[in-house]
Amino acid sequence: MKMVRRRIIALAVLAAVGASVAQAAVDSQIVNVTPSSAGLSGLTFSLPTFNTSLGTLNSVELILTPVLGAFGNSALNLSSSAQTISGTTENPTGIGSLNNSALGLSATYANSSGVLPSPTFTAAAGPGVITQGPGLPFSWIITQSSTELATAAYSALGSSLAFTGISPSFASTGGDGTWAVGGYGNVGGSLEVNFNYSAVPEPVTTTAFAGLSALGLLLVTMRSKFSWLVG
Repeated sequence: MKMVRRRIIALAVLAAVGASVAQAAVDSQIVNVTPSSAGLSGLTFSLPTFNTSLGTLNSVELILTPVLGAFGNSALNLSSSAQTISGTTENPTGIGSLNNSALGLSATYANSSGVLPSPTFTAAAGPGVITQGPGLPFSWIITQSSTELATAAYSALGSSLAFTGISPSFASTGGDGTWAVGGYGNVGGSLEVNFNYSAVPEPVTTTAFAGLSALGLLLVTMRSKFSWLVG
């Protein structure tokens, strides 16, 4: 009975050593959507799939960050001739966001630089033609949003994930009766996908563990057989 008990103890210790071989790991992938003027009407991210050869997937973390392009003012020319647009200012006053309410993801951005003068530019001949002016160097406060999903929940999302956007409101000043100004903004996004998984043990580690197990059993057996020599 003593020998059997010692074998069980040895196996338990070696099993604990072997269990530590499969370590937690993270596979990070980033999907970017380039900022565009149509971005706020709906951004769609193509979702990566987990490489099952890496190990066993435990959960998936999603981190959303707005990616901003040019922001500035545009002119609506009411005249039939080209107009010089000057002496105008622009100020994004509200907070913009990218949202997926089903997942609770809402990443935001807000202007922190206040009112900026807009460069002079030429509005194309109208009437009713809109010309986009040069972008303005606004300073933005960016807030990320993250969520963690179970493996099944991530798989249920399919191959793509859609977000809707809210653009910040613009306070524009300027106009001479033949043209009016308004704001524009280009928004994209960055979606970081972190696959949290248990890594497959390396072949060398597995072989070494097998050898260690055999040696441990041999030593326990020999100790039991020759215990009379050591008391």
